[in-house]
Amino acid sequence: PDQAEVYDLKSDPGERHNVKEQYPEQVSKFQLALDAHLREVAQTNLLNQPSTVEIDDRMQARLRDLGYVE
Repeated sequence: PDQAEVYDLKSDPGERHNVKEQYPEQVSKFQLALDAHLREVAQTNLLNQPSTVEIDDRMQARLRDLGYVE
Protein backbone atom coordinates (compact mmCIF):
# COMPACT_ATOMS: atom_id res chain seq x y z
CA PRO A 1 0.00 0.00 0.00
CA ASP A 2 2.94 2.42 0.41
CA GLN A 3 3.24 2.58 -3.37
CA ALA A 4 -0.50 2.61 -3.97
CA GLU A 5 -1.98 5.37 -6.03
CA VAL A 6 -5.72 5.94 -6.15
CA TYR A 7 -7.37 8.60 -8.26
CA ASP A 8 -10.90 9.86 -8.75
CA LEU A 9 -10.86 9.75 -12.53
CA LYS A 10 -14.17 11.60 -12.84
CA SER A 11 -12.93 14.70 -11.06
CA ASP A 12 -9.20 14.18 -11.71
CA PRO A 13 -8.73 12.58 -15.15
CA GLY A 14 -5.12 13.80 -15.20
CA GLU A 15 -4.36 11.72 -12.09
CA ARG A 16 -2.79 14.61 -10.19
CA HIS A 17 -4.25 14.09 -6.72
CA ASN A 18 -3.64 10.72 -5.07
CA VAL A 19 -6.62 10.06 -2.77
CA LYS A 20 -5.40 6.77 -1.28
CA GLU A 21 -5.40 8.26 2.25
CA GLN A 22 -9.15 8.83 1.93
CA TYR A 23 -9.82 5.16 1.12
CA PRO A 24 -7.49 3.01 3.26
CA GLU A 25 -9.89 0.04 3.48
CA GLN A 26 -10.40 -0.12 -0.28
CA VAL A 27 -6.66 0.24 -0.92
CA SER A 28 -6.00 -2.63 1.48
CA LYS A 29 -8.63 -4.82 -0.20
CA PHE A 30 -7.26 -4.07 -3.66
CA GLN A 31 -3.71 -4.77 -2.49
CA LEU A 32 -4.75 -8.14 -1.04
CA ALA A 33 -6.56 -9.03 -4.26
CA LEU A 34 -3.57 -7.99 -6.37
CA ASP A 35 -1.16 -9.97 -4.18
CA ALA A 36 -3.37 -13.06 -4.47
CA HIS A 37 -3.57 -12.67 -8.24
CA LEU A 38 0.19 -12.28 -8.58
CA ARG A 39 0.75 -15.41 -6.47
CA GLU A 40 -1.66 -17.33 -8.69
CA VAL A 41 0.06 -16.12 -11.84
CA ALA A 42 3.46 -17.04 -10.44
CA GLN A 43 2.20 -20.51 -9.52
CA THR A 44 0.98 -21.14 -13.04
CA ASN A 45 4.33 -19.89 -14.31
CA LEU A 46 2.72 -17.42 -16.69
CA LEU A 47 5.26 -14.76 -15.83
CA ASN A 48 8.06 -16.87 -17.27
CA GLN A 49 6.33 -17.84 -20.48
CA PRO A 50 7.40 -15.99 -23.61
CA SER A 51 4.62 -14.28 -25.46
CA THR A 52 4.37 -13.44 -29.12
CA VAL A 53 2.34 -10.58 -30.47
CA GLU A 54 1.89 -9.91 -34.14
CA ILE A 55 2.35 -6.22 -34.96
CA ASP A 56 1.32 -4.98 -38.36
CA ASP A 57 2.98 -2.06 -40.17
CA ARG A 58 0.34 0.42 -39.04
CA MET A 59 0.76 -0.51 -35.38
CA GLN A 60 4.55 -0.45 -35.77
CA ALA A 61 4.30 3.11 -37.11
CA ARG A 62 2.03 4.19 -34.26
CA LEU A 63 4.38 2.68 -31.66
CA ARG A 64 7.32 4.42 -33.35
CA ASP A 65 5.45 7.76 -33.31
CA LEU A 66 4.81 7.30 -29.58
CA GLY A 67 8.46 6.52 -28.93
CA TYR A 68 7.96 2.89 -27.86
CA VAL A 69 10.05 1.43 -30.67
CA GLU A 70 12.71 2.74 -33.01
